[in-house]
Order: sequence, then C-alpha cells, then structure tokens
Amino acid sequence: MESMYVAILQDDFTVRSSAFACFASVWLLRLVDPAKQHPQRIIGLPLPDEVPLVFKVQPEYMFDDVVELWDLMMKYKPTVFTTSGQKEIIDFSMTFLTSTWYITNPYLKSKLVAILAIGVRPFGRYKMGILGTALCTHPLSLKHLMMCLMSFYVECEKTGTHTQFYDKFREYYSIGCNPTKIFIRNKAGFISTTRDIAEVMQSVWKDPVHHSVMADFTRNMGEFVKFANRLMNDVTFMLDELLSKLVEIKKLQLEMSRKEEWDALTQEQRDDKMSKLRSAEGIVESWVIYSREFLALLIEFTDSNKGPFVSPEIVERLAAMLNYVLDQLAGPRCSDLKTKDLDKYRFDPKEMLSKVLQIYINLSGETAFIQAIATEGRSYRKGLFDSALHIASTKVLKSPEELDTFARFAVKVEEVRLAMDEEDITEYPEEFEDPVMATLMKDPVILPSSKAVVDLSTIKSHLLSDPTDPFNRVPLKIEDVIPNVELKERIDKFVTEYRAKAASAKLEKMQQEIDKMDTEE
Repeated sequence: MESMYVAILQDDFTVRSSAFACFASVWLLRLVDPAKQHPQRIIGLPLPDEVPLVFKVQPEYMFDDVVELWDLMMKYKPTVFTTSGQKEIIDFSMTFLTSTWYITNPYLKSKLVAILAIGVRPFGRYKMGILGTALCTHPLSLKHLMMCLMSFYVECEKTGTHTQFYDKFREYYSIGCNPTKIFIRNKAGFISTTRDIAEVMQSVWKDPVHHSVMADFTRNMGEFVKFANRLMNDVTFMLDELLSKLVEIKKLQLEMSRKEEWDALTQEQRDDKMSKLRSAEGIVESWVIYSREFLALLIEFTDSNKGPFVSPEIVERLAAMLNYVLDQLAGPRCSDLKTKDLDKYRFDPKEMLSKVLQIYINLSGETAFIQAIATEGRSYRKGLFDSALHIASTKVLKSPEELDTFARFAVKVEEVRLAMDEEDITEYPEEFEDPVMATLMKDPVILPSSKAVVDLSTIKSHLLSDPTDPFNRVPLKIEDVIPNVELKERIDKFVTEYRAKAASAKLEKMQQEIDKMDTEE
C-alpha cells in the first residue's frame, strides 16, 4: 500500500493526473452547458431542468473518478493545485451542487463538498487553505456558494434509505475536520461524520460579497426557514446525544471506582460495562467535534438573520432546546457532566455555556423569543437564568456588556412569564383546541384532504419536517390549507371576552383590597 501511494504521489504523476482530471471535468461540463461554450464563457446556473441525454448515458465512474482524484490530491498533495486546477474544481462543484438533480447519487454530491472543505483548511502559508481565496473571488462561487450549500443541507435530510437520519451527517459535515471519518455504531448502523458544510460556510462567512448574497437569500423567508429548521433540529439532536452520553460516562466511571462492588461483578458483566464506556466515549468525542461547529454556525445566523429563528414555526422549539441545554450546563444536574479526564473528550462545558448564552444574547431584543422562553414549561426557571448569569460572571465567560444584556433579558422574560400567568386561558371550548398541540388555537386552518382543523403555526412546523397531512399522510403544501375564518372570529371573540372578564375581576379584587384597607383605618 505504501509503495502504491509513493507511486501515485510522485510529483510528475500528480501534475499530469490532476491535469487530466481537470480536462475530464471541463468535458463533462461542456456536455451539460446549454450554450456549449464552456470554458470560453462562464456556464449559466442553475442548469435546465431537462438533463441532456448525452450526460445521462455517461457511466457514474466518469464523474466519480474525477472527484476521487481531486479528493486524494487535496488530502495528500494539495500543492498540486497551487498553480492550476482551482478554477476547474470550483466550476465543477458549483455547477453540480447548484443543479443537484443532474446527479442522483447523494454521496457523489457530498464528495464535492468534502473537497471544498479540505480546500479551505489552513495549509502552510495558505491561511485560508488552497481554495479559500479562490472561493472569495470566483464569480460562480460568489453568486452561488452560500445558497447551494444551504439547499444541499436541506436536501440531504433524505438519502432514500432507512438510516437516512444518520446518513445525512456524512454529508452535513461534508459542507465545517480531518478527512478521516469517525464511525459511530448504533442501532441504525453507523454514522460517518465529517464537518464540511459548516466549515466551508464559516470560512467564507466574513467575505462581504458572500455575506450580501446570504442576506438576499434570507429575504426568502420560506426557504431560509427550512434551512434554519434543519440546523436547529441537528443542533438539538447533537447536544442531547452529547449531554446524555456524558451523564452515562459519569455513571459508569462511578461504578468502576467502587472497587469492592466492581470486583464482585462477573468478568462478563465488567466487559459489558467497559464496552458501553468505550462506545459512549467514542460517541462523545465525535459529537463534541461537530456540535462545536454547528453551534458556531447557529450563533452566526442568529446574529445576522434573526427573523427565521423567531418565526412561529421555529421559535418555541428553539426556546425549548436552549432552556434544556442551559439546564444541563447551569442547573442542579450540571455536576453530572464532570467526568474524569474531561479534556480527553475535548469537551469544555464553560465554552459550550458561553456559546449557548451568546444565542440568547443575539435574540434578546426579539419579542417573540422573549415570550417563547417565558412560556417554555419544561426547563425554564428564574433560578436557572440567575445561576447561568452567576457562572458566566465568575468564570468571565462574557464581557460586562454581554452580561448586562443577558441580565436585562432575564428580567424581561420573568416579567412576561408573570404577566402571562395572570392572563393564561386554561378553560375554553373543545372545538377551539388544536388537536396536535392541545393548546388554544389562534389562527385555525382546515387541511384539505383530512378536513382536520389545526392552528396555522402547528401545520407550518409539521411541514418543515414532513410534507404530508399529519392525519392521513396525503401530500400537503402550506399553500393548500384553508383559513377557517368563521372559527377564528369566534375564538377571537372568546379571548377578548375572557380577558375583559379577567381584567374586570382583577380590578374588582383590587378595589376590595383598597376598601378593606380604608375600613381598617
């Protein structure tokens, strides 16, 4: 094997083979270019919906061989691309990541993004990697990179297999580290994790042109909300897995530390527990690596594009996720995360707490976010926020200005919670209740196939993950739902009358207290 690598990576061979791969990529692009002018003229993207027959009949290895050789060279001989090949790689990647329907195999598309990710990692004197500068100057990259990465992020949610939820991480971290893949065994098979989507995004995030393209994309709230929803779902999953496995490791370490009890176990029992410990440690090391990257990405987006994260279909779940993680990091069970050799897993709870607090701070001025945090019933407590503020202050996790912002945010949240407790409507007619969330509907709509009535925010949230009617699994689009105007009018009337009665009762009670005080005097 070593002799084969020596032969493959011989200087003259790498130059000639890379040149041939670039030639083959140009030929493939010429096949799909409607104008047949590539590379003399920049190819127009996205490509037409109809895939040319001449491209359809090409064997898959024609595409795969080009990408595999680029991947090999990027990993072991990136200097071959310092003088040539960068333009061809970006042309090829942007074309097929923008027009993903031209490639049916999702893993071929993920290889393209993996090459870009390797290309933006610092290498020698190239602080932005071999491709970093080119990605911030190439016209196709400037126009399409951020949008195609986000679109691919959403697309690779479904890989067409029964393990698709886990398979997607192979691709997600092919759009934020080492090209060596880490395999995590679990009930669904194994997950191959790399951190590429986040790495490429973050590498070009500071570039003003890419940033402006991103701003334009976020104006399309419907599409960006899908991306924000996927990002939030994955951060939630990663952090939940990471924190639960740390608790499991702590429990197993405690069992092993009790020598008499440990020695009393059979060899089979000890081997089983040791196996569970190794498995949990492997999972933690991997989740720490990419949860750090995805949290950083969430911080970037909540700082510059707040709207999607405070939309009705996302804000409540974001609040639940943040409060849950904050409870794990700053609540009474935070000591469960303090395992032996914490540095071994590269997990720093203070760093994670700082990142979570930053998301709170980024959204602290949004009324919808304040209300969502205040009404989240699973983890929110005033004492939890006080504890987080104390830890952040004593450990100097945030600047004085950021601590002040978070403190004022915590005060607003508690004020809103107390006000909502007074106005909370707990009794209402059954027909006003959302059948999915068991809450009072605000904007009822009728689902056309099942005729079920649900709140608009409920069905919007459902459709982000599953484009079907939740009651009969018939395909459904948000544009198809029918507003139930008559029911909304009755709900609004009920709420108005209820609050008027509550306000009247409150005033009456206050007057009685005043009269009582006058009598006593």
